[in-house]
Amino acid sequence: EIVVRTSKNAAVGLLCASLLNKGTTTLRRMPKIEEVNRLIEVMISIGVKVRWLNDLGDIEIKPPTKFTMNKIDVQAGRKTRSVLMYMGPLMHLMSEFRIPFAGGCKLGERTIRPHLFALEEMGLKVHTTTGWYNCAAKPVNPGKVVMYESGNTPTENAIMAASRIEGVIEIRRAAANYMVVDVCHFLTKLGVKIEGIGSNTLRIHGV
Repeated sequence: EIVVRTSKNAAVGLLCASLLNKGTTTLRRMPKIEEVNRLIEVMISIGVKVRWLNDLGDIEIKPPTKFTMNKIDVQAGRKTRSVLMYMGPLMHLMSEFRIPFAGGCKLGERTIRPHLFALEEMGLKVHTTTGWYNCAAKPVNPGKVVMYESGNTPTENAIMAASRIEGVIEIRRAAANYMVVDVCHFLTKLGVKIEGIGSNTLRIHGV
């Protein structure tokens, strides 16, 4: 008989989505693994208060009134590809910011185009320089976004971006896996209405 870890992929999506909550977020049974630790280090470096509540993996997250993006932990950010998922939330929290190049797995070259194409539709302009993604945000409602590919993290990024844009945004070719579903259910707790959870077409009613 063993006790297995909870999902890393769902955990990192929820960590990023917690930045959209103006209040305190409590996430339960979070896996204590390296990628989660790296994202937490990045969050702390930009002013987010994060603390583990117990040995069960419960964690408390409190965003700051002002993020300190100039102090971002570059070393931690470049050790995980999931740092890309900060783009969706941060585009609603500041007009300009930069994120270090995503690192992570060594399984071969992986394009970030699915993230960029979706977020650009919603008003995020990304200019790449050596080691950085330089982002400028003017959120807009495009009405419909067709994903470049049905990836999990690009879909989560698109959902998080759409959740704070007033009106309805339809996301087509969305991934329908469990980590995407977890992020959707979290956002519904923040007051976002999402139709089609668990399917390849989502309708996000932003607030």
